[in-house]
Order: sequence, then C-alpha cells, then structure tokens
Amino acid sequence: MLIVRTGVFHVNVPGVEQGGIEAWFALDKAELLGKDADDYDKVSDTLDVWFDSGTTHTSVLKEHPDLTFPADMYLEGSDQHRGWFHSSLLASVAMHGCAPYREVLTQTADGYRRIRNTSRFLLANLGDFDPARHLMAPADMLPLDRWAVHQAVQAQAKITSAYDKYQFHLVTQELQKFCSTDMGSLFLDITKDRQYTMQADSVGRRSAQTAAYHILQAMVRWMYPVLSFTAEEIYQHLPGDKEESVLFTQWYDGLFGLDADSVISADDWAQVFAVREAVSKQLEQVRAEGKIGAALSAELDIYYSETAGVSALSTLGDELRFVFITSAVRLHDLADKPDTAVEVMEHVFVDVKASVHEKCVRCWHHRADVGVSADHPELCGRCVGNVSGEGETRAYA
Repeated sequence: MLIVRTGVFHVNVPGVEQGGIEAWFALDKAELLGKDADDYDKVSDTLDVWFDSGTTHTSVLKEHPDLTFPADMYLEGSDQHRGWFHSSLLASVAMHGCAPYREVLTQTADGYRRIRNTSRFLLANLGDFDPARHLMAPADMLPLDRWAVHQAVQAQAKITSAYDKYQFHLVTQELQKFCSTDMGSLFLDITKDRQYTMQADSVGRRSAQTAAYHILQAMVRWMYPVLSFTAEEIYQHLPGDKEESVLFTQWYDGLFGLDADSVISADDWAQVFAVREAVSKQLEQVRAEGKIGAALSAELDIYYSETAGVSALSTLGDELRFVFITSAVRLHDLADKPDTAVEVMEHVFVDVKASVHEKCVRCWHHRADVGVSADHPELCGRCVGNVSGEGETRAYA
C-alpha cells in the first residue's frame, strides 16, 4: 500500500491553496487519482505539528518570484532548534537535497532577562547590607543559604572550565540554568519570606543576604566576558570595598561548599526539593480545580515510608512550610494515609487542603494564631514577634 502525503511527493491537491490543509480531509480521492483511486487508501494521520511551517521553504520561498531559495537566514527563538529550524531542515533535505537556509539566528532576550532579573533581585535585597558589619561566617549561616552558595561553587567550576575551552555557549547555558533553577525556583523563591518578614538585623535575614552577596560577587565575574556592560552596572552597585571595575577582578574566591558534617547535606536538599517539585504539581492541579487560591492558602499532609528515600523531610520539621511555601506541612507515616491522598512520588502521597484559618495581612500565611494580639489583630503570632517582640528564629530555611 502506498501512502500519499501532500508535500513530500509534490502532489497537487485541489483546494489546498484556498482552503488550507482542511481541503485534504474533504477531498474525494477519485478527484485526485481518477480511475486508480481504488488502488490507494487515503489516510488522515496528522503530521508533525511543525510540518506546515517546516515546508514554507517550498510553499512560500519557491512560489514567490521576489524571494530566493534557500533563504539567507531563518530567525527565531531558541526553542525553534527543535521546532521550526529542525522540521524545515528535515523536510528540505528530503525534498530538495539541501538546507532551506544559509544560516539560522537565535534571539537571546529571554535568557538575558533571566540573568539580569536574578541579579537585580539579589542586588535589591542587599540595600542595607554592609559586608564589613553584616557578613556572616559560613558556620553561622542557615543550611539553605549555605546550600545556595554550595550550588554557586558547582556552577563556577563548570563555567570556568567552559571558559578555559572557549565554550562560550556552555557558559551562558550554565549561567541561565543557575539563575532559573537554583536561584529563581528555589533560593530566591523560598527566602522571600525571610527577607521581607523577619527583623532587619536578624540572623535569618543577614544569613540570606550573606549568601546573596557571595553569589552575586561570583555571578558578575561569570558574566563579564560575555555581558560586560550588565556586569559592570551590577558591580558598581555591589556593597562594600571593591576594585574600580569588574574588569580588574579575578574569579571570586569567597565561595564555599557544604561540609561533610553539614546538618543537611546537598543530597538531603536534593531529596527535599524533589518532593517540593512533585507536590507543586499537585498544588497546581488543586488550584486549577478551584479548591485553593495561592499556595499559601493551602495546608499539606505528606504521607511517606522510609523506603521513599526522603527522610530529610523530617529534619526540617515545621520549617517545611517555608520551603513548600504553604501555610502548613505535616508529616505522617504512609500507613496512615487517607483515600484523599494522591501519590506524587513512589511511596510519597500528599493531601492538599484549603486552610480554614485567617490570613495574616503581613506574611500572607493562614495561621490559627492570627488575631491573638490585641495590639495587632490582623497579624499572626510570628509577625507580632517580628514587629514588636524579640523576633523569629529559623534553624534551616
């Protein structure tokens, strides 16, 4: 059986030019094949979603006399390396024996904005930070902040190695990955609460600022060979003593990794973040169903067994709610899971509930102790302590 597909064999299907690809489905095969129609089966399989745009080199370039084939350049975003660029190349080589373009050019604005916005956020949270007075020793920092600096150590090793080999594309890839994953999705997202709600000179806040300072000192050096103007602009606003220009600096040597005897190891954090990612998907599902609003309006009950390999969850205890950015997280043995719990990982189930408690207007957490203070009737107990008490203490995150 011969399957005839439009485009591949240059079959002229009547009506496609006017009616688009839908004309194929309405076509009587006899109209196309005449007396031989009974020898063929007409199929309605859908081609790759990129096939239509991937054959524009024929339907556009070859049909218009003022255009040339191959094109001088195909211009699109980086996602098109597996989309339009790729499908165009495959179709053109099959049809014409050559690429449909002489060169391709990717725009990089999204990646640049990610790097710039991450740097901007880190810098904004250093507004009242003086390294001479506020820089904390690694041993005194919170484990999450030490993890963030540890991740910067790993990134710096990859980036400097790539520079040594003149692999500049790997430099930008690693820099974007560090900004979007380690920073944007984890460290910055989790520490917002600490930065904005804890007392200005608290250990928790100064610890996060110390990590941000070290990381940004390293980042400006990673980027200045490829983003020199942006790196210089950031460097000039960094607090503390520094060289006249970032161009006069060497790789930053103030980074430090996690010690072997750390309370929470890098592997432990990887466990916690894996569960966080899986639970986040379930939160999105529940939100889409209209059962909760923002994540802080939810409470989580997590049921797991020791065989799940996520024992680090219990170490963080109540501070898991800050990592998961929900109003509460409670841990239970897997044997106690209710029917409403959903499996998000092997041997890990979560039950998402909308909190029944009032929302604190300062930190936005829904807590049972909102309104316990007559002086601050709209605040939770934690915020009351941060506003007019001795402040809050964090052990991990």
